[in-house]
Amino acid sequence: MTYDETQAGTPVLEMSAAEYRDFLDEEARQRLGMSAQEFRRSYIAGELDDSDPDVGMLAALIAIGQNDLA
Repeated sequence: MTYDETQAGTPVLEMSAAEYRDFLDEEARQRLGMSAQEFRRSYIAGELDDSDPDVGMLAALIAIGQNDLA
């Protein structure tokens, strides 16, 4: 993983696909007590509460990295 900042000071992280998968898995476990794979399956099946901020955060993180998660 590399870390940089824009001129405005906004952090920019670059991760390999494997690092991003590990990051998502850790986030899913910490936030919802399930793996990223379990989260994806449950989210697609409509089994999770969309009003839960952690669900929204994980869904957004997965969408951001979707090209690397195939």
